[in-house]
Amino acid sequence: MSTSFDAGEILMETVNKKIMEAIPSLTNKQVAIGKYICSHIYDVALMNAAKIAKEVGVSEATITRFVYAIGYNNFSDFQMDVRRQVQKASPYSPLRQTAPHGSNFPVYQDVFTLEKTLLDETLSAITPADFDKFVATLIDAENLILVGGPTQHYIVEYFADYLSIIKKSVHIVHQKNMRFYGELGFHEEKTVAVAFSYPRYPQEALRIVETLYERGIPILAVTDSQVSPVVKYASQTLITPLQYILFVEPASSVFALLHAVLIEMYRNDEKNIKQKFKKYESLVLESDMFEFKDYDFTVKLD
Repeated sequence: MSTSFDAGEILMETVNKKIMEAIPSLTNKQVAIGKYICSHIYDVALMNAAKIAKEVGVSEATITRFVYAIGYNNFSDFQMDVRRQVQKASPYSPLRQTAPHGSNFPVYQDVFTLEKTLLDETLSAITPADFDKFVATLIDAENLILVGGPTQHYIVEYFADYLSIIKKSVHIVHQKNMRFYGELGFHEEKTVAVAFSYPRYPQEALRIVETLYERGIPILAVTDSQVSPVVKYASQTLITPLQYILFVEPASSVFALLHAVLIEMYRNDEKNIKQKFKKYESLVLESDMFEFKDYDFTVKLD
């Protein structure tokens, strides 16, 4: 028996006990659900009811009846119980790490295969409702604070570069310093923070998020799983799962997600953003910023 399975058995003790106690009164389908949950604790912590139903081969209504049968008021309570137990037992348990194939196997195939897999996982983890709500919140906000901490700065810089074209007030925060508190004092009204947090979850980023949360600023989290420590502060969360080859952090899924967010922001506020983008392009074309100056990106927008 593997170590990860042993850890799963330990942290499932409370939920597992509820399932075992309820078994005499469960239907065959509900027993199958219980067995799946006990054997796939980390997976279940990241799943919604529809996903669990698909994996077990039952209806979503059967999942709902199952959580009632083992003593929960609703699926959300059951899900939070599982997630709390997973996170409390081992904050690093959700980490996935692998090694490249042997020297005879091209390493670029390992990397591209992994990135494609993570893109598919990310796509399956996003619901239209969650995505649309995330975009709408960004559009409505007057001030945006992007939190990356010391290790996700490259993601923040990418997002900030494009957001600054379409939003008036975009602030990057990597640490709690004088600038952070100075800007916070001027930009609390109609402010939203977007926090990026990936393993091993830098403490500085979490401290920044906690400070923003305590001041009543809504937190939108972009992270790798629902057991990420940043999720407890977030009013909205979008998931881009990770798996490491050795130590290098994959990035294609989070960049694809942000790409989609930016395009959807444009589609939802097209008239306003088009005007801002045209002004930006005119300034760029007047400058000596690029060698190639004969293409105007706004031409395709008309």
